[in-house]
Amino acid sequence: MNQQNTSKGYLEFTVNIGDTLAPIDGATVEIFSKNGTKIETLSTDMNGKTETISLPAPKKELASDPNATVRPYALYDAIITKPGYMPQKVEVQILGDSKAVPETGLKENSHRFNQGMEVVRVGDHALFSGQNTSNNTENPYNIAAPLDIRSFYKPLADQSPYFLTTIQGIVIPEFVRVNMVTGPEDTVGTSIDVRFPEYIKTVLAGEIYGNWEPEAIKANVVAAVSYTLNRIYTKWYLLEGQGDFDVYNNTKDHCYKCKTGVTLQESINNIVDEFFTEYIGYPQDQFRYMPFLSQYCSGRETRCAASNKMEQWGSQELALSGMKYTDILKKYYGSNTEVQNASFFTVDDRMHFSDRELRPGESSQKIKTIKHQLNIIRTKYPGIPQLEETEIFDDNLLNAVHIFQREVEHIPVTDVIDKKTLYRITRKFISISKLVYTDRNNAYKSNKYYKVILYNGTSFCMSNIAYNPNVSISGFTYPNNIFVNILVCNIYSIVQI
Repeated sequence: MNQQNTSKGYLEFTVNIGDTLAPIDGATVEIFSKNGTKIETLSTDMNGKTETISLPAPKKELASDPNATVRPYALYDAIITKPGYMPQKVEVQILGDSKAVPETGLKENSHRFNQGMEVVRVGDHALFSGQNTSNNTENPYNIAAPLDIRSFYKPLADQSPYFLTTIQGIVIPEFVRVNMVTGPEDTVGTSIDVRFPEYIKTVLAGEIYGNWEPEAIKANVVAAVSYTLNRIYTKWYLLEGQGDFDVYNNTKDHCYKCKTGVTLQESINNIVDEFFTEYIGYPQDQFRYMPFLSQYCSGRETRCAASNKMEQWGSQELALSGMKYTDILKKYYGSNTEVQNASFFTVDDRMHFSDRELRPGESSQKIKTIKHQLNIIRTKYPGIPQLEETEIFDDNLLNAVHIFQREVEHIPVTDVIDKKTLYRITRKFISISKLVYTDRNNAYKSNKYYKVILYNGTSFCMSNIAYNPNVSISGFTYPNNIFVNILVCNIYSIVQI
């Protein structure tokens, strides 16, 4: 790399157990250049994170030049090892003045013999290779005449018809169903459910550069969110007879892991966490809360501005000129383009107000739930203090939230529980609680008491106390009583008392 054209980029790895969000403490992460020279040896802490290091990378300005003939990023290899786990080799892209935050999971090695090394290849970014050209040529205004606006409220309608007339805007669903196909023209694949914000983060990490201007990243986030919501709520592929999924993983929609992987960027992640509830509404008044099919293209191999579609390279050029993301969207999609904010987002089958922040001194059942979630998370992240599960947002909760933000998630520390923090707490809780449930049979066999909290989808059911199997305690015998309740209630959590 030419010394005159060299800047610095940054790298922080997160290493978890398999596909969970449970951290691996003490994993070794060795960083190598592409010629095989070892540059750095890192170790993960109790939160599964390495320290942040700087690495040589091309200057940031190169990533704003659509005609660049050299990569605007540097490629490195990371080899991750931990006794008892299958080793992994991960390729990473390092952009100048940007922080790469790859998150990977090591599979537990249950065999004595060597199972080999899992390899995650990233390769060239789509903006450089020209592989993110959209094939979408649909007319975004081709809205079916009898389309009922109420269909956009389905997640709310399932829970309470009352919301249909009192809430404006839509609900961000918990998952996107992605049809994973092999080639760009394939239509038959395996459908998987991906959490909505994680889908947007992964898509954009492969479509734009993390060291672009924040306003350009925001414009691309809102466009990707709006497009995806349109696919979800119109049930486009289901009505076309192609299958019960929302989007393809290729350029029929967005490239979601078209290759083996992408390198997540902190800048994109943070903006998605803040803007994943914003979308473009249709300009017609009667459809203004419907997500617009906001198509876009790279703006290099394919030009689409003349068709009122956003060009990604152009969005960066406009942001560099000082234009705000809302004006960038109007530039491409029309002067009457309006950005809407969804009323709710959904996590763990629960709706949360998208613009509601929880503040110290407040009292609510939601605060009690968050304390419970943090108590479950601390079983794998012991740096979080144990909390008394009351409904008051007290100093102990504020301290726990600060630790979660600063040490567990590495996001900005705030004195409120905002949308970003609430989403990350709930996402982490869902993954960690699954591990707690998996271990519940072992818990019952111990000489300790456990509170089993049951939930029927609407309210919490009776809490029971479990002990050794088939031993009666205060009139309760495991497993008889608990499984009578599970017929109508699901296990919500298991807490040692």
